[in-house]
Amino acid sequence: MLAAAGFVLGGLAILAPGQSPPDRPAVAAGPTIGATPTASDPRTATSPPVATDPPAATDPPAATDPPGATEPPPVGPSVPVSVPPTALASPTDAPARVLLRDTFDDAVMGRPVDPGWSASPQVELLTIAAFPTGVDRSARLAAPANDQPATACRELQDLPRRYTLQAEIRLSGQATPGTLMTIEVPDARAEIGRTRSSVTFMDGPGSVARPIRIEPDVWYRLTVHVDSSLATYAAAIEDLGRPGSEIVEEGLTMGARGGEGSRVCFQVSTGSTAGMNIDDVMVVTP
Repeated sequence: MLAAAGFVLGGLAILAPGQSPPDRPAVAAGPTIGATPTASDPRTATSPPVATDPPAATDPPAATDPPGATEPPPVGPSVPVSVPPTALASPTDAPARVLLRDTFDDAVMGRPVDPGWSASPQVELLTIAAFPTGVDRSARLAAPANDQPATACRELQDLPRRYTLQAEIRLSGQATPGTLMTIEVPDARAEIGRTRSSVTFMDGPGSVARPIRIEPDVWYRLTVHVDSSLATYAAAIEDLGRPGSEIVEEGLTMGARGGEGSRVCFQVSTGSTAGMNIDDVMVVTP
């Protein structure tokens, strides 16, 4: 798989393939503000008596102090203060927690993908392929010869309200325009598709198009940040061979056509030579 740097979407740090989640950055204890008073400190130095000072001009006798009263501690920069690390750490500094990651590297080549995956119209259309290499494998979804789209879906369980799904895809052959990836939640869905000259993002009953041409034999990373409680999402697409090519679309509304549960689906069409490789499918949450 092509290496790529991670990026941040919606405040969430997304990792590149093969990159382990980083430890929370160590935050050093804050500096000590001020210094311990010394004899030269004007707050502790004793001034010599002045002959003109009237008697009893100093602090009143201790006998007049209320029982149990103590002198208040000095304030200001003379008080040593340590800033707790938690006061300096932003919540977004925490590495993402991985809920699901399918790399297919340990699966048997040539066999249907399992567990958790399904394919239609035939399960045999989704198999393990030695691509990019025999070690770094991927799932290949082949389109049937009858011009019917092929779909591969991964069930998603126990998802939080907010999460990010990331996957890498590569089209091959004469794949025609249509849906690339959908994320379904109960009663709503997000969808990324393509035309011959653009990428489309579902936005409520309509869609938003960006002038990005999806080329065959090129690996792309798709990233979708979902808020299922609000039925909104943000999406990004990046050519892994072109660093800095990421295109982000935010503030999208999920469509009303969803399923009973949650799943991510990939689709390819049309013709016996068309296909899609799928790799590094990952779900993360803060």
